[in-house]
Amino acid sequence: MKPFTLSYRNLSEALWTRVLENSAPMLRAHGAEFFAQMGSLEELRRKAQNNTGSIPVATQWMLFALAYFVAPEIVAEVGTFIGKSAIAIAKGMDAAGVNGEVHSCDVSNHFDLPKLAKTPVTTYPGSGSTQMFGEMVEDGYAGRVDVLHLDGRLMKEDLALLPQLAAPRAVIVLDDFEGVEKGVMNLMALRNTERFGRHLLVYPPERLLLERFGLPDVSTTALLVPGESLAFAPQ
Repeated sequence: MKPFTLSYRNLSEALWTRVLENSAPMLRAHGAEFFAQMGSLEELRRKAQNNTGSIPVATQWMLFALAYFVAPEIVAEVGTFIGKSAIAIAKGMDAAGVNGEVHSCDVSNHFDLPKLAKTPVTTYPGSGSTQMFGEMVEDGYAGRVDVLHLDGRLMKEDLALLPQLAAPRAVIVLDDFEGVEKGVMNLMALRNTERFGRHLLVYPPERLLLERFGLPDVSTTALLVPGESLAFAPQ
């Protein structure tokens, strides 16, 4: 008898549908305010030493929705820039009612973020991922990072620190998951580790799914999730 086989594409559609359905009432009630606050962060570009691209509108809400759904207590992010992803995640944690923290580093920029969420966002301006991860290990965060958001290229040294920091069911968010961009490169590096080699890949959501929830543009954000974090419900 053949097994029931599901592709990563099947898994991806089901997972993102569940996450976005869960946040749909929040989008209807608070979406306008959320996106206005995200837009206000564009003012920080004037302070940026390295003025690069930022996450699209759809990804802003996806990160909020993911944090709202999984309710992480500790999040570590590589690549702060003007703070849209860090603050979107923090606001999702607010909505989930968790008492948590977001830690975010950016080796290229040196400014702090405005306080737009109750969840504190600790920034490491001018610091790379290895430095932030090392400081977090020293400060007692080993085994406590529930979500890792990668909007920067991992260094070789990071691959020794991440297994120390990651919680048992840590979810990894891969930005720029297309072609040979950093998200794909980070996946390849993580796949070669014992700790993350068996995580399940969740592709970025299809545009038709985003349009179903009224989200414009596209997203190149993928996930790595541990198999034990998946559960089946009767309804």
